[in-house]
Amino acid sequence: MRPLKALAAALAAWLCLSMGATVVGLGINESMPQRSISASFSGDDNDQIAWNYLKEKGFSDEAAAGIIGNWKWESAGGGAIKPTACQDGNSYDEYPEQYLDDNDMGYGIAQWSNAARSRGLVDYAKSQGLKSGDLKAQLGWFWEEVNDSHQGVLGLMSETDIDKACSDFQRIYEGAQVVAMGKRLKGAHAVYDRLHGTSGSGKAGAAGCTSLTVTAAAEQSEAVKAALAKVGCPYVGAAAGPDSFDCSGLVFWAFSQAGYDIPRLTADGYWNLCQPISEPELVPGDLVFWDSGWVNAGEKMGHVAIYMGDGQLVQALNTTYGVTKDFTIDNSMGSGNVYFGRLPK
Repeated sequence: MRPLKALAAALAAWLCLSMGATVVGLGINESMPQRSISASFSGDDNDQIAWNYLKEKGFSDEAAAGIIGNWKWESAGGGAIKPTACQDGNSYDEYPEQYLDDNDMGYGIAQWSNAARSRGLVDYAKSQGLKSGDLKAQLGWFWEEVNDSHQGVLGLMSETDIDKACSDFQRIYEGAQVVAMGKRLKGAHAVYDRLHGTSGSGKAGAAGCTSLTVTAAAEQSEAVKAALAKVGCPYVGAAAGPDSFDCSGLVFWAFSQAGYDIPRLTADGYWNLCQPISEPELVPGDLVFWDSGWVNAGEKMGHVAIYMGDGQLVQALNTTYGVTKDFTIDNSMGSGNVYFGRLPK
């Protein structure tokens, strides 16, 4: 850590400790975040794999169906979604280089055609060691866009009307030149009739922790949206919003905005309030804890962050970074053990 950053972090630690709050200021890995896919990809075909992925992220059955109905039309004319489909009528394992910058020729499940979004897909796939025509890469890139340039999709997570979910997703995410809404709706209802009631990865919950309901998942996603709206705000010891935060203060503020009735606690206090879960069970809005950083006497946890999906976090990190989404579970803290929890509603 450079001297000025070390001085700033030490000052934040002193401020926060003097007020009985938790601080993260030590052991930061300052390398650029490594994006990673943190999800299971199970299913008998591409439609089911996409369904399980969306359900694992917290989307309702109706929302998942509406999204997949769009992808079925975009990539396969209503058939099973096809990640290698190109608008030129051919199938390619990689996004054709000749089409990347023409802002016209679509590719993949969402038929990405905008040059920036298309390049983003290709770069993201490379960062995962995958081809851009791989469904895993395209689902991961979709989730990156949802948590960055297309956050309006998060508002669909608890939608209970298939037609509205399908129409709104087309408007918010696809922006298709040829809408053909009837075709999209037909695919959405077909996948809903086949898969509704199934619950994503199907993994059993940790001992004492029940699976997340659609309502709870939607409320957690609202907490993520509230936290993301504060990216760029400064880190101030013991602050809990609305314009500055420490790590646990951001958790308190974000979940309060989402309707949770929780007290203002330290990171360790929220750990004690949470139901422990395993890393594979993480969905957006779950909490990630470290037993490193500045840990108050008698406490275990020194830092807490909010999980966004795909290994990414939104957190009030320290005085250098403030509220940031530029770190992952793997590189947010340079040392210490990592734990995972889910706040009760």
